[in-house]
Amino acid sequence: MASTGAAGSPCSRDVTSSKQLPLMPRCESIRWPVRHARRLAEAMWQTEPVTRFRLIGEVSSDDLAAVRPVLAQMVGGAAVTEIEDGLQVEGTMEGADARDVNRRLLSALRRVEKRTRLRAEWTGGGSIDRFFDYVPKSTRAAPPEPQSR
Repeated sequence: MASTGAAGSPCSRDVTSSKQLPLMPRCESIRWPVRHARRLAEAMWQTEPVTRFRLIGEVSSDDLAAVRPVLAQMVGGAAVTEIEDGLQVEGTMEGADARDVNRRLLSALRRVEKRTRLRAEWTGGGSIDRFFDYVPKSTRAAPPEPQSR
C-alpha cells in the first residue's frame, strides 16, 4: 500500500516493506509533469506553420486602464484608440490559426480583468475570421492583396 505525501499524491516508497517501487515518480515532482505536459508538448512538437494575423477589434472592459498595457504588449504595432464603448485596437499577432491568436489574446486580457469582452476580426492565411469573445462568428475568404511594384 502506497502512502500519500503532503499534497495527497502517491509517494515512491512502499510503507509495508519500505522497498522502492518501480516507475513511481518522486513525491516532490509528481505534480509538475501533469500540470505542464500539455504546454510542453505544444511547444516542442508544434508542426503547424506560424501565420501573421492582422487584428481589427474592439475591447470593452470594466477596467480599461488595466487592459491597455496588455494590448500593447501582446499585439505587435498596436494602435489603441479610445472609443465610446471601450478601446479599438489594430495590430498584428502570430499563431497557428485565428482561433489560437484570439484565444491567447482574450485569455491574457481576462487574466487582468475578468469582465472583458473582445470583438475581433483576424485577417491572415487567406481568410478573415470574426470572433465574439471565444466564439467564432464567421469566416470568409480574404480579398487578394494588391501586388506592389
